[in-house]
Amino acid sequence: MKKIKMLLLLTALAACFSVCANERDQAKSLFSSLTGSTANKANADKYEAMLKEGKLTEAAEDIVESNQGFYNVTLKNFFTPMTNEDGTQFAPLNDMTALLIGATRDDIDFFRVFWDNIMYQFDGELTGANQDQYLLTELGVTVPKYNRTKNDMYIQAENGLVPLGHRTYFVQTQQNAYTTLDPAAIAGIFSTRAFAAAYYPAGTNRAAFAYFAKNFLCREMEELSDTSIPDYRVRRDVDRSPGGSADTYKTFCVGCHAGQDAMGGAFAYYDYVDGRMVYGAHDVVVNGQAEVVGPVAPKINAINMFADGKITTSDSWI
Repeated sequence: MKKIKMLLLLTALAACFSVCANERDQAKSLFSSLTGSTANKANADKYEAMLKEGKLTEAAEDIVESNQGFYNVTLKNFFTPMTNEDGTQFAPLNDMTALLIGATRDDIDFFRVFWDNIMYQFDGELTGANQDQYLLTELGVTVPKYNRTKNDMYIQAENGLVPLGHRTYFVQTQQNAYTTLDPAAIAGIFSTRAFAAAYYPAGTNRAAFAYFAKNFLCREMEELSDTSIPDYRVRRDVDRSPGGSADTYKTFCVGCHAGQDAMGGAFAYYDYVDGRMVYGAHDVVVNGQAEVVGPVAPKINAINMFADGKITTSDSWI
């Protein structure tokens, strides 16, 4: 997990060598697997020669660094399904995908994407009437500055075919100057706008844990189910007698909720409102007037089906 780039390279190598009979076909398959495009004659010749010399890893690394397809196509398609509940590749670039791609490109310890104050965005010469855009001079592309309520920077960069391997225009920055001013909110991908848009709207933020488990632990909630876990952290919105049967709760519902709700407290302060992530200070309407409450998002405790269930009062988790 710490070296995602090398894992993908080895996977591509293993795939092409398992199905291709000769070095020519292996070279073409390797190129296609890593870039999402077909090798021309020059590339096929180059990498066929390298494979014949036994330079397998070197060939894969050269393909990655010489062709923007690895970052813009292969990695984009690899990570994009993790940024939406539908699990589709057909979604635009966003700040979560960019963080995962950038961390892979820079070969940093991948665990940092779950906690560190890092993000990736585009940089260039300030331009525009309000100095609100970046001109990527060599590429002839202009992108807007990062906006907490919009994804325009990433959409326009993708439409402009900005190479994500370009270390001058696609750079690592810090989240706290852009996504939120509260340092306690910073948590790698979990505090990106895209993650918030996908997993914090409505609901009770349980999706944040469920999709983290699916995308990064490769486990659906049913696979994590364990009815032996104590249920004292199960929230009060979970019916203890679904369909009138307490046995259903004890033998089925508690299996997921005991563990999920125990860990889900970590997301209790987050919400997604009016196109932006909100953390720790939430607006509610009382008698027609907006009031700030917090730090727990009101939706977390809004439903009361079992009064003795867990009332979330902090972002503690077990």
